[in-house]
Amino acid sequence: MSRKKQHRYSSDQPITKLPDDKLGRSSFANRLADDIAAWDGDSSLVIGLYGDWGTGKTSLKNLVLAAFKQRRKKIPLLEFNPWQLSGSGGISQTYFNELKIMLESDTVSHKHDKAEAKERLLKYSKRLAFGGIAGRMFSGLLAVLGQSEDAAATAAVANAFSDAAEITKSGSEAVDSKSEPGNLSLSELKKSLDESLRRLKQPLLVVVDDIDRLTHREILDVFQLVKVNADFPRVIYLLLFERNIVSAALDSISNGRGNDFLEKIVQVGYHIPRASRASIQKVLFGGLDEILAEPGVSRRWDKNRWSHVYLDGLQGFFRNLRHVYRFLSSFDFHVRQFQKRDHFEVNPIDLIAIETLRVFEPKVFERIPSLKTLLTRDVGKSLFGGIKQNEIDAAVNDLVLQSAEPNRSSVRHLIEGIFPSINSSHAGESGIEGQYLQGWLKDARVCHPNMFDRYFALAVDEGEVAQTELDQLIDESGDPSGFFKRMRALQDRGLMNLAFEHLDACKDTLPLQNMTALIQGLSDLSDSFPPTGTGMFDTATRGMAARLIYFGLIREKDQSQRLNVLVDGFTKSSGTLLPVYVTSLQERRKSESNRERDYLVSESDWSVLRCLSLNKISEAAESGSMMRHPEASVLLWRWHDWDPTAARLWISKQIQNHKGALWFLAVLLGEVHSHGDELTIQYYIKLSSIEQFTDIGSLQNALSDINLNTASDRERIAVKEFGRATKRRAEGKPETDGYEQGFDND
Repeated sequence: MSRKKQHRYSSDQPITKLPDDKLGRSSFANRLADDIAAWDGDSSLVIGLYGDWGTGKTSLKNLVLAAFKQRRKKIPLLEFNPWQLSGSGGISQTYFNELKIMLESDTVSHKHDKAEAKERLLKYSKRLAFGGIAGRMFSGLLAVLGQSEDAAATAAVANAFSDAAEITKSGSEAVDSKSEPGNLSLSELKKSLDESLRRLKQPLLVVVDDIDRLTHREILDVFQLVKVNADFPRVIYLLLFERNIVSAALDSISNGRGNDFLEKIVQVGYHIPRASRASIQKVLFGGLDEILAEPGVSRRWDKNRWSHVYLDGLQGFFRNLRHVYRFLSSFDFHVRQFQKRDHFEVNPIDLIAIETLRVFEPKVFERIPSLKTLLTRDVGKSLFGGIKQNEIDAAVNDLVLQSAEPNRSSVRHLIEGIFPSINSSHAGESGIEGQYLQGWLKDARVCHPNMFDRYFALAVDEGEVAQTELDQLIDESGDPSGFFKRMRALQDRGLMNLAFEHLDACKDTLPLQNMTALIQGLSDLSDSFPPTGTGMFDTATRGMAARLIYFGLIREKDQSQRLNVLVDGFTKSSGTLLPVYVTSLQERRKSESNRERDYLVSESDWSVLRCLSLNKISEAAESGSMMRHPEASVLLWRWHDWDPTAARLWISKQIQNHKGALWFLAVLLGEVHSHGDELTIQYYIKLSSIEQFTDIGSLQNALSDINLNTASDRERIAVKEFGRATKRRAEGKPETDGYEQGFDND
């Protein structure tokens, strides 16, 4: 029974508790918490935590704060996130408001110091705000003075003087205080505030996160706040940001020396502990194990191949937990798309690789479907050779160039790992060697042309055999009835031959103990096999069924046991065609006397199969099913080969009436197919073939007064070709085999 799936969509939320740490950073968080708690200086302290996006800065901050909660000494904490105020222009003022609220707490200030500290902080922050507004107004006035007296200039002047009213109000508020004279300078106000803050019960920790998400102007505002306007005694700042981004912002006020300037601001700087590859891999593999914990997946899991694909290609994409969770969220969705009960429609390793490219290199992923022919080296049914290697190499190089430069080596290894078909060593003159194609089809690999499309359509096309159906066929190969029903259902959808193609790829893994039942099921099906198509590359269904029997049974080392399995399966079956066809393949012929071949049965035992097959042919002839059989010509010729007297006797009886004579001619009607711009079929009758079963005169007598109005098209053609053949013989012309040069145009 399938497990209940959990949703894996990741909201990319940081962890908040020490037990949630999967990267081994708890010890770092505890040490940093200890150091901060032990600091008791009178000045301001600025600590920096540096890390790139996705490395877990906020998670580490939360671990530090969680560590504080476990200590007896409770340090007052103010978490300030300026990104929430980005674009508002109120970062500094909001910070002072937050600080004022903190100073009202009994854990921060002594009761008698609260009012004084609060009043001085309020006056100081208002004076700073006054200076900021005045600066903006004076800049506006200077710009306006340079403009001509037009409508735009008039409006600008009006706006500037409107700002002046705000300045006047702020200025009056800034000097209106009972506790301090109104003529104190800004530096004197800050000095008095410092005196109040030195009397704090204990240091105050201010945490500022997401600084690297601000604009350059706002980053400068934050560092001006920390180092100049709010570098108060007994205040510890813990700043979290990506160092390169902040350094670039500081370049604008330090003549390109932002990194040096940053070192003057931050007294103690730490880099986020680098997550070990092992810890990231543990989370990734744990997620994959859970997602892929299904019976159908394990059928196609190749540990050796996974090691190569992961180490050479996949590993480089998973550099932090954000990468892992982002991948697992979408991968879980795609796995559920291909999971059908206990069966899996694609190769899990290839699906992991394809999804990795989709998540991390979407440009590469989007280009792959258009390169199917080159990446699978699929020449189709072309007669004109394979694809040139330089075309494939150029396409792969262009595909790799679609990726980000740091990922190109990983992308190339990944493409080569999932598309071995691009390697010339797997290809012959006319495409991929059959041994490779069968293995890839068996494993549902993306590199097989029949499997490629489903990886990108996220479903099995109606014109394909689902892996679920194939697995069920294999599972039921030991149940003749179940196998028969499933194969007939595929036949009704026109997919029988495609199913045989898939089964052929698995022929060496069919359970040996199921061979008797499989032979019975295949034989039962054989009398309804579709006739061989007229296409140049169409394969006879009986031939594919015979291959399953041969390669499934050849693994049995004992020839006598093989005979027993064949006889048992054929005897239990009601079918005729496949037992006859397989028996004919086991016959020793003079043309093969000098060629070594592994036969299923010994030459002396072959007569047992021949006797069994002759009985089935005789039964089909007597019951009338022979005359309805789609492959009657095969049965008729094998009957003639093995018992010509019985075959001739039966035919002599059939041609005594018009129906039997027409059927006989139609069965012996030959065809030559010409494949050009369109299919052309040339029909012919060979009198020498007819004479193997009856004399020409008897057949002519049977057709002498025939009415063709009720005859089928094929029967009418057969009568016409029979007339042409007898005429040619009468004229002394050689017998034709159907090719154009042997025909006249009468």
